[in-house]
Amino acid sequence: MDNRIIIREYLEGLKEDQELDAIFPLLLMAKGFRLLATPARAKGQSQYGKDVVAIGKEGDTVFRFYFELKGGADRHIDQQTYFSNDGIRMSLLEAKDTPFRDVGVPAFDKLPVKYVLVHNGEIKENIRQTFDGFIAQTFPNGNFERWDLNWLTEQFDLFLFNEHLIPNQADSRLFRRVLLLIDTPDYNLSDFKELVINLLGRMPMPDQKRQFKSAWATLVLLAQIVWHKCRQNNNLYPAKDALTFLLLSAWAWVLRNKLETKTRILKEFRRLVRLHFEFLREYIQKTAEIAALPEGLFSEGGGPFEAIGYPLRSFEYLGTLAYYFEASHYYPNFDKSVDSSRKAHLEHWHKSYLTKLVKANTACHRPILDAHSIPILATILYVIKSEEFTANDRKFLNDFLFKNLESIIVIKRVADRFPSLSLHLDPLVEFVATGSRPFNYSDSSSLLLPMLLEMIAHLKSEAVWNMIQPAIKEYDIDMQAAYPLVKEYDIEQLLFEQHLDEEFFVETSLEFPQTIEEYTEVIKEKYEQPIVYRTDLAGFPFLRTLAHLYYHSEFFPADWRSIMVEEGMLPSTLQTGQPLAS
Repeated sequence: MDNRIIIREYLEGLKEDQELDAIFPLLLMAKGFRLLATPARAKGQSQYGKDVVAIGKEGDTVFRFYFELKGGADRHIDQQTYFSNDGIRMSLLEAKDTPFRDVGVPAFDKLPVKYVLVHNGEIKENIRQTFDGFIAQTFPNGNFERWDLNWLTEQFDLFLFNEHLIPNQADSRLFRRVLLLIDTPDYNLSDFKELVINLLGRMPMPDQKRQFKSAWATLVLLAQIVWHKCRQNNNLYPAKDALTFLLLSAWAWVLRNKLETKTRILKEFRRLVRLHFEFLREYIQKTAEIAALPEGLFSEGGGPFEAIGYPLRSFEYLGTLAYYFEASHYYPNFDKSVDSSRKAHLEHWHKSYLTKLVKANTACHRPILDAHSIPILATILYVIKSEEFTANDRKFLNDFLFKNLESIIVIKRVADRFPSLSLHLDPLVEFVATGSRPFNYSDSSSLLLPMLLEMIAHLKSEAVWNMIQPAIKEYDIDMQAAYPLVKEYDIEQLLFEQHLDEEFFVETSLEFPQTIEEYTEVIKEKYEQPIVYRTDLAGFPFLRTLAHLYYHSEFFPADWRSIMVEEGMLPSTLQTGQPLAS
């Protein structure tokens, strides 16, 4: 299949709102235009026939360009779209009659102007003569252009796809396979991931200004294409995996090349962060209402597998929410700044929804993998670190912790299994289905149980501690804690590109004293200096949560024990650390 056929099919299906207006600025940037106004910046405001305003060069002349975009049902020029209110004729007249002021560009008003109608369709013959007459009368200086589907296809192919996304047959094959297979059940997105790795492998450095900007635009475009394809299929789940992998891989590339302090890099990377966030917003808006219904995350069509599928789905959804809620404090600019009053307002709604979701879905209290420590802890930390930690928040966390621990003990007593240490589900499925322990089912140790007990100690939940701690002692299980080997590995970079396993030192045979006070004293002796992350210094602390969730790498003890320092439970006498792997 010719690359242009793929591009044409993709462009032809775009609606104007959030689709065509999202990718068209990418093309202009790749062509070297300077953008002054885009639909995203003017959301909710009248644009007067100027969806995109830019400065660009043709030959030796610099022009100011006014672009009017029409897509979706309005992509073709016909009788309806031409004459309707807010139609093509009216939009072009508004563009001509309404001035655009930009005091940030010297002599902007003195630049020659071009008006461009951008539509991912064609002009119908029954309106062509009328349209041509209108253009000749309205733009007698010949300063009007029409960029239709054929022209857009050619430009996207020339300025984005050929140079960066599909420069060779191997990548072209990967791209086609992604579009063909992305909605196929059990497709693991291996082609997409290989394509992303190839793209980042030839990513230009910032000093190659045009190539660098175009390459990052291609990453954003690739994400947009996958999102659009999944939206067409009415199945956003594959895009959730794809866009998360792309975002984390891009940041790993930044860290690997030690570019996290470069302004140009951060500006481009924020576009990926914002796109990923806005995708998750659509995903959560589509699912949140149903998810919070009684057993809303349960799938009746799952049959017997739901004994496993329901908890897996519930904890994954819970982790996604924890990341999304944390990232929302920085939206839309993602520039390090957080408005505390806005943050408090968001947290009030977020915590209310978390309470409703967890109460509605019993599987949120039924961890079946030891790695479920990750979404559980992400949820706990989000609530504890909120601007106002209320009595209701404390009650929610106490109940959350107790019910998870109670479930672990009950399943052990009834089915003789603790949460599985392995991320491979086959042994777990066999154990649940047959009731007999497979030879390769491993649950002899746990990182989850010590973390849960430590959170109980942090909350000073004496009643829960006194009930749970003796019950766990009845069983022979090796309680463990995993500490990252920061001197041997670039832990922060690896966190964003793989599951961490060998990169930990594991402390085994942990003992839990009779009282919370005694345990707090034990933790004081083990407390290590918190890691100072380059990711946090760059303004993206929430990305670490996403990396832990995506690659199933357990949180580091220093990351959650830092809250004990902030609340005075542990001493804060250590000196400030240095950025990891700096």
